[in-house]
Amino acid sequence: MSEETPNLSLPYIMPSQAQKHVTHNEAIRAIDALLHVGVIARDLTAPPSDPEDGDRYIAGSPSTGAWAGKDNQLAAFQDGAWAFFEPKSGWVAYVAEEERMLVHDGSGWQDVPVELMPEDLQLVEGLGVNTSYDSTNKLAVASIASLFTHAGAGHQLKINKNATADTGSILFQTNWSGRAEFGLTGDDNFHVKVSPDGVTWNEAVQVNRSTGAVGIGSLNPARTLHVRGSSAGIRLDRDANTVLVQMHRFPTGDYTTPWKGFMFGVESHSSGAGRFMIGDYGTQVSGPFTYRLIVEGTGQVTPGDDDAQSLGAASRRWSQVYAASATINTSDENDKQEIEGVPDVWLDAWGDVEWSRFRYRDAVQQKGEEARWHVGIVAQRVRDCFAAHGLDAFRLGLLCYDEWDEEPEITASEEEQGEYVSRPYRAAGSRFGIRYEEALAMEAAWQRRELQRLRDED
Repeated sequence: MSEETPNLSLPYIMPSQAQKHVTHNEAIRAIDALLHVGVIARDLTAPPSDPEDGDRYIAGSPSTGAWAGKDNQLAAFQDGAWAFFEPKSGWVAYVAEEERMLVHDGSGWQDVPVELMPEDLQLVEGLGVNTSYDSTNKLAVASIASLFTHAGAGHQLKINKNATADTGSILFQTNWSGRAEFGLTGDDNFHVKVSPDGVTWNEAVQVNRSTGAVGIGSLNPARTLHVRGSSAGIRLDRDANTVLVQMHRFPTGDYTTPWKGFMFGVESHSSGAGRFMIGDYGTQVSGPFTYRLIVEGTGQVTPGDDDAQSLGAASRRWSQVYAASATINTSDENDKQEIEGVPDVWLDAWGDVEWSRFRYRDAVQQKGEEARWHVGIVAQRVRDCFAAHGLDAFRLGLLCYDEWDEEPEITASEEEQGEYVSRPYRAAGSRFGIRYEEALAMEAAWQRRELQRLRDED
């Protein structure tokens, strides 16, 4: 029979042993030293000069003095003397000076690894790192920074909420008062909010979960980019250069070559003045563009180039033009050739043109008898009068004729209003027109000739 226990080496009281209390007390002292091991330190290589009864240490290496030859053993000061215990694999000790748990692996003391923690670490109530957790914040970390890194590939941080109306977000605070928040707040759209005081919150951005549309201001966006607010506006700044907004229309699913590209923006000038412009890129996505409309810094509105484009079209006319003075037409001699008198045959044909009163059909349809009367000439009758004299009225600048192709209906779809017609159907058609400044000039020339003939008769 062994004289000591197999794990802690506590002495047995042997049969017919004298002074049994000595052996018993020795075992009690060993239990006192080895049960719930908590040592003061583990880095001393010599015993402290004034230990107190019950003090325990792990002797450092190489040990000296009373600890000589006891490297890494458990040293306990009991009844005025040091007692030493050889550790075995699996012994656990708490080092108060380091606030650290150690485990002996059979050859030396090691930090307690995570895999040696109880399995119910998976269900701990909370965890505080350098701070304390509470009933709401089950994981609390006080640190300069927090690092989440990959394990060989990507890495995701997941925030999961229970239901659509709940909140899953990240909140930024100053002195525990909210200042900014982003995430799924109250629905499944993505929100970005800010606050001056943690009480009043202003929504800066909302991204629709279904379309990816972005709303700036407190709104669920109806367009790809939707801005709303009491002072809603978009500002683009650029130092000493042109600032532009580009828009391109591409075929469905093909973003290589656009059908058409447009731009608008402010063009800088070396003088510091700028001008607002609208232009197009044709079927390009970058490079030079063609000016279509320019608003000068002085307020003048001009076409993109001289004498290069029309205002309106035969199938898309302006309903009315308001002006403080009449239009100015080019009449510079330097721009003209073959300047001569109006041929009598033209004036003869024009003399057959009748001036009439009439009402427009669309006005009668809208207003009935309230539609107003107009005075003028009819384009087709001008054509016929000139044809009767063997003339083509279209050779004169006063008669116009335009045609346009059929335009199919185009529909669009928005989450808020559903499908709608963005451009209505337009049937193919044609329209005659008169340049009245030319017609009045022809009338004046005819009247001048007729007046001269009357004078000659006298």
